[in-house]
Amino acid sequence: MLLCPLIFFTPLLNRVLMLWKPGNVYILFFQDNEGFRAISLEHEFSNTHLSAFPSASACYCQRLKTLADQLRNVGAPLHNSRLVLQLVSGLTEAYNGIGTLIRQSNPLPAFYQARSMLILEEIGFAKQA
Repeated sequence: MLLCPLIFFTPLLNRVLMLWKPGNVYILFFQDNEGFRAISLEHEFSNTHLSAFPSASACYCQRLKTLADQLRNVGAPLHNSRLVLQLVSGLTEAYNGIGTLIRQSNPLPAFYQARSMLILEEIGFAKQA
C-alpha cells in the first residue's frame, strides 16, 4: 500500500532530488515569488514619504534607494527619473521650494544630486532654527 503513493510522486521526487543542492531550494523559492515581491516592493516604494522619517531626510533617501535596489534584484529596475520623482513627491510642505527646483530641472538630476540638494536644504533649516 505504501508503494502506490510513491509511484505517483516519483517524478516529482526525482526532480527535487536533482535540484537539491545547498542554496538551490532558496533560489527556487525566491524565483517563484519574484512577481509578488516586486508588486509588494513597488507598493511600498510608491507609498514612502518623508513624513514617516521625522529624524532626517537622509533616512528617507536611504529607504527609497534600498527599495529601488531590491526592485532591481527581483527584475523590476527603476529608472533614475522614477526614483527622483518619488523622492520629490514624498516631500513634506517644508520642502516645497527644493521640490519645485528639482522637478523643474531639465534633465532631472541624478538621484544622488537630488539627495544632496535635499540634505543641504535640511541643513539650512537647522541653521535657521
